[in-house]
Amino acid sequence: MKTARRSSRPQRLIGLVQLSRIRLSVAENTLESARELARLARHRRKEAKQAARRAKKQLRRAKEEVATARQSLVDAEAKLARSTARTQMRPRQSLKMARSRIARGQSRPASGRRPGTSTRR
Repeated sequence: MKTARRSSRPQRLIGLVQLSRIRLSVAENTLESARELARLARHRRKEAKQAARRAKKQLRRAKEEVATARQSLVDAEAKLARSTARTQMRPRQSLKMARSRIARGQSRPASGRRPGTSTRR
């Protein structure tokens, strides 16, 4: 019986080694999958940061465009106001006078200047 025990002890050790190898293999596989998940998470975070940067740039550009458009609207309104202020300051012609000038072929009112004189000083 002593011989049976001796032969079973090495087999038990062999089984233990095999079991340890299996456990090591499972642990290594778990480690590799954890590394892969960590790598993917880092990439997702990096992509999220890049997307956030892109969104911030787009927001900045949109704000600039709105400011530019608003300024051009203000300029156009001011130009229109100046133009209407000038036309309101001019004396208005009666419709009858304007029609008679058009019939005579004069698009502009006749000036009171003598021919050959200039307006520059």
